[in-house]
Amino acid sequence: KAVKKKKTSAIDFSSLRAVNKDIVGWIQVPGTVIDYPVLQSSTENPQHYLYRDYKGNDTKYGSIFMDADAAIGKSRCMTLYGHHMNDGRMFADIFKYGDLAFYQSSPTFTFDAYKSAGTWKVISVFKANVNPDHGEPFAYVRTDFGSDEDFLTFVHQVMIRSLIDTGVTVNEKDKLLVLSTCSYEYDNFRTVVVARKVRKGESVKVDTQKAVYRSSPLYPDCWYGDSEKPQYPETFQAAQKQHMTAWYDGKLLD
Repeated sequence: KAVKKKKTSAIDFSSLRAVNKDIVGWIQVPGTVIDYPVLQSSTENPQHYLYRDYKGNDTKYGSIFMDADAAIGKSRCMTLYGHHMNDGRMFADIFKYGDLAFYQSSPTFTFDAYKSAGTWKVISVFKANVNPDHGEPFAYVRTDFGSDEDFLTFVHQVMIRSLIDTGVTVNEKDKLLVLSTCSYEYDNFRTVVVARKVRKGESVKVDTQKAVYRSSPLYPDCWYGDSEKPQYPETFQAAQKQHMTAWYDGKLLD
């Protein structure tokens, strides 16, 4: 019998965890087939669910699973992984976020975890490389940060890579969720979607009419060939001084 999300506003985690104690949440993205339990294994075997379903059976589809180092409710950033299957299942549909019209139709999604249910607003979608031959990889899998400035520098790096300027703001108090799947523009590429959790008391609605394609998103080095790669400040502080942080709505000043 397939595991199903309870059709209420809350997830019945007792029933889900009776099936498998490694089920830590549920993700649902409107306009896609993404409606799956999220699993998390131990740091000793972080990819346990790469090719296993929620019952532990071997399958090429694997499961949607969370970075083993992440701690729900504590980590400032968490990453979920899923295969990009040719039949469109698992995380294949996050590839659609590179299309402005799709983003405007689905600017938010839900990821509910035990005692941490929430809606998440997409802030970035970008391409990343894993192979160092394609340029220095961007370390987008993070959990904790040494300071607010470190966190905001990470957000800055996420924003300059985004194919779309969503107009959604971010500050040092926010929590982020990263969705990662394989991408096939080059060998070992990734399509990555980053979202921030809707703040307490904030509307879940997004004014998607403000969203536009970014004119010069930062791609991995291999993307450019003989073309000139755009140059951006490395840190949040440097970007602030150049008035390149319109997305920021916090209290850290220049």
